[in-house]
Amino acid sequence: MRLAEGEVSVGTVEQWGEPYLLLDARSPSQYEQEHIPGALNLTEAYFDEQIASVLDLWYPGLALIIYCDSRQCGSSKVIAARLRTEFQMKQVFVLKGGWESWKKQRVSQL
Repeated sequence: MRLAEGEVSVGTVEQWGEPYLLLDARSPSQYEQEHIPGALNLTEAYFDEQIASVLDLWYPGLALIIYCDSRQCGSSKVIAARLRTEFQMKQVFVLKGGWESWKKQRVSQL
């Protein structure tokens, strides 16, 4: 699997172990239905309202992993770019394949 710059695979994240912070870039209703355990909701539409909860938990050196629906979803890339430029965060990654990839990985491990 080829990764674009700034992307990380589900398998790599699992090998890292913690600490890292997961950010769900999907809509609040999708997030409320189901999300990766421990993930915070941070969307394009509500970024300014939601960023405080991220900043409360983030510290220098803590990796941020952002996901949205699938590989085609661009929200995670937009949010990653904002975190890198506006907040000078360096360890910001987009989860390749997003929510769909994470769910498939979970199902294959059962």
